[in-house]
Amino acid sequence: MKKIDLLRQYYKDGNHHKALEIASRFWTGLTKEELNIFRKAYECGSPMTQGFYKSIGTNMKKSVKEGVKLLKKKYIQLGL
Repeated sequence: MKKIDLLRQYYKDGNHHKALEIASRFWTGLTKEELNIFRKAYECGSPMTQGFYKSIGTNMKKSVKEGVKLLKKKYIQLGL
């Protein structure tokens, strides 16, 4: 199974964290800004890095929401 298919399946199943994990490792077809959005959203949802983002005052829910919105736009609605 291709990574893009896994990403879509995780998204469909509601496992946005796993979908963001995959998207945060994509390079092709993404701007640097989009890649940063995916990485930050994934890391804000990860227990290992939540403390860091909280300590620097990041609105973690907003960052995750932004990443999920971009996931939907780039890979779900467009079907790329």
